[in-house]
Amino acid sequence: ALQLLALVLASLAAGINLSLPALAIMSVAELIALLLNVFLITIIAQVILSWIGPGGGQPINDVLDSLNEPVLGPLRRRLPTSSGIDFSPLVAIMAIQLLKILLVAPIVDLARAVT
Repeated sequence: ALQLLALVLASLAAGINLSLPALAIMSVAELIALLLNVFLITIIAQVILSWIGPGGGQPINDVLDSLNEPVLGPLRRRLPTSSGIDFSPLVAIMAIQLLKILLVAPIVDLARAVT
C-alpha cells in the first residue's frame, strides 16, 4: 500500500497521469525489485562479515545465514570450491541481477504500456 502511495505521489509530482492498473502493476514491480535489492544487500553483508570475522558467533551472522541459506545452500552443494573460496554468493548476486533484468524490467514496461 505504501509503495502504491509513493508511486501515486511520484507520478503526480512528475505530471504523469497513470491509471490504477498501471500503478498496481508498477507497485508490484517495485516491490519485487525491493525484495531483490534487500536480498542482494544481505548477501553482500554476509560476504563482508565472513571476511572480517570468520567463524560466526555474532547474532547478525545467524540472521544473515537464516535469510541467505535457502538460496546459497543449494548453490554451495552444486558449485565446487576453489582453494577454499565459496563462489555461491557471486553466482547468487549474478542471478539476482539477471532476475532484475528479465523479470522486473518487463513488468515495468507492461505498466508503462497499460497507461
